[in-house]
Amino acid sequence: KVYESGVYVCTVSVDVDGTTHEASRGTNIQVKRAGNVVFPGLSGHTIDVMETSPVYQTCRVQKDHGGTNYTYHWLGPDGKQISENNQLRIDYALRSKHSGAYTCVATTRDNAHRDLEGTIYVIVSPLRFQINTLAEDLRLGGFTHRRVSVSQLPFPPGTTIEQFEFMWMTPDGRPATPQPSPEMYIQLQNPQ
Repeated sequence: KVYESGVYVCTVSVDVDGTTHEASRGTNIQVKRAGNVVFPGLSGHTIDVMETSPVYQTCRVQKDHGGTNYTYHWLGPDGKQISENNQLRIDYALRSKHSGAYTCVATTRDNAHRDLEGTIYVIVSPLRFQINTLAEDLRLGGFTHRRVSVSQLPFPPGTTIEQFEFMWMTPDGRPATPQPSPEMYIQLQNPQ
């Protein structure tokens, strides 16, 4: 029950040569209201997205609870209301701002019954870049040809809405390519 929320403490004691030694450790348990709020299209209660991706999720009360007689709102990870309807919408997910628990609250229109709640967890993973060598001959007078890409695994292609501009720089800070490009081709010069 919700009133059972709080800090539970376990105390361990041991008697050593007639002296009792104790240690305690607490754990915070927050009991959430059980409800029949469901999240269509979501398997489980976790949404994994890549940073810069959008997050769109709806919630609703199961039909056996008279789903049309409810109004909805969402609470963000800080417990503040972030939506006045049943749609959670994050257009540009950032790890530092959007990771956490989101709660959908359903209230009966006539306030005749208690609110129903359902919680999902949004996990925002960082973007990762990978540089692949397409071909190279690293001897003097040789070359290197490389390509950078945003690693999408384990996410399906197109899960980020970000448009990237890649700029290759030389060790001395100059642009290595005449214009931004995911590919770099460098002819290695012979010292003269």
